Amino acid sequence: MRMRAGDPEMARELNRALILHLLRVNKSISRVEIARHLKLSKGAISTITGELLDSGYVVEIGEGVVDKKGGRRPVMLELNRSKTFVIGVDIGTRNMVTGVGDLKGSIIKKERVPTSREPTVENILRQATRQVHKIIKEAGVKERKLAGIGVSVAGQVDKNLGFIVSNPHLHWCKINFAQILEERIGLKTIVNNCTRVMTIGESWFGGRSIRGCYRKTGERTYSKKGRRMDHCQRYS
Repeated sequence: MRMRAGDPEMARELNRALILHLLRVNKSISRVEIARHLKLSKGAISTITGELLDSGYVVEIGEGVVDKKGGRRPVMLELNRSKTFVIGVDIGTRNMVTGVGDLKGSIIKKERVPTSREPTVENILRQATRQVHKIIKEAGVKERKLAGIGVSVAGQVDKNLGFIVSNPHLHWCKINFAQILEERIGLKTIVNNCTRVMTIGESWFGGRSIRGCYRKTGERTYSKKGRRMDHCQRYS
């Protein structure tokens, strides 16, 4: 993986993200190995990892094994999984699943409850708010350590705005779900389509096939069985 030339600040942020990704997928890794993987200078790696160490996202765990060429033992780095946590909310047709995960993607606590039988926007917002507060308490995680909330939902979603354009099963349309939930809970919230979320999850960890989401055909939204959604519920 090599960064393309461009804005220095953007390149720095992308390099930081790539380093964090390597730390996430490896139990531990040295600066030399990071430089080799990313084809970046040792100086650039040292600067970024130094910042991550200072901020507490990365820790040094001791010396590693000397490679075949000899030399000094490398200092091994590891992602500090307890530095911060994230909350996930999956709003499904039958169930709502909430969970708390660490920086490695390990689930600390998870709970599945039936989705409200009257899935109005307000009812789902209340249920999601209630479940998030409950899972935070049960996980025993301090709120200052929570980075934010990620919501997965079927339908057409503008992931940049957290805006649900349409949801064919719940008959929702034009719902600024992320903003409303963020205002109620007080944590940064993003919303994305469940297919995209599952694809990211499978690319990270593997897992079961994607089921229960919806597809968009042309300018109209259809359910997986092909039924057109002729009316929808808005919220203001």
